[in-house]
Amino acid sequence: MRGVGFASAAFLLLTCVVYSQAPAPLAPAPLAPAPLAPAPLAPAPLAPAALVSAALVSAAFAPAAPKPIGSHAEPTALFVKFRVKPGQNAAFEAAFRKMQRAIREQEPGNLYYDLFVTPEDPQLYVIMERYQDAAAVTAHNQTDHIKKVLAEIRDLMAAPLEPQRLIFVSSK
Repeated sequence: MRGVGFASAAFLLLTCVVYSQAPAPLAPAPLAPAPLAPAPLAPAPLAPAALVSAALVSAAFAPAAPKPIGSHAEPTALFVKFRVKPGQNAAFEAAFRKMQRAIREQEPGNLYYDLFVTPEDPQLYVIMERYQDAAAVTAHNQTDHIKKVLAEIRDLMAAPLEPQRLIFVSSK
C-alpha cells in the first residue's frame, strides 16, 4: 500500500465500508403493501473487510522506517562542484561535452551525467552523475576519457573541484 495517494486510499476505505454494510440482494417484492415509513436503521458494526481496509490505509500513511546504511552500501552517485576561471566557460563546457559523448558511448553503467551552471554565479558549475552500481563508478574513474578531460580542465579551474559522493536512497 505504500505509495498509494490519499484520495486512492480514502476511496478504497470508503468502498470497503460501503460494500461491507450493503444490504442483502433484493428479494422479489412481497405481495403485501410496503409500510409508508421506512423502519429506522441501527448503525451496523464495521465488517471485517472494513476493519482490514482501515488498517491498510493507516499503514499506507505511516512514516516509512529509515533505511539502514551499512557497510554494504556504496556510493553510486556524485555531485561535483567546479569553479572555472573567468573567461574559460566555453572551453570548460566544450571539454565536458566531449566527455559526456564518451560516457554515453562507452559507459553502459552510467545512468546520467548532467552539467549545470548556477544562475547566481556563472563560474560555478555542478555535475550530477549516477551509476547502476559501485562497479560502474569504479569503471568510470578508470576510463581514459575521464583522465584526459580532468587533465584538460586543470588549467581552466579557479579552485580544486569539490566532489560529494552519494548513496542512493529513493527516486520518484
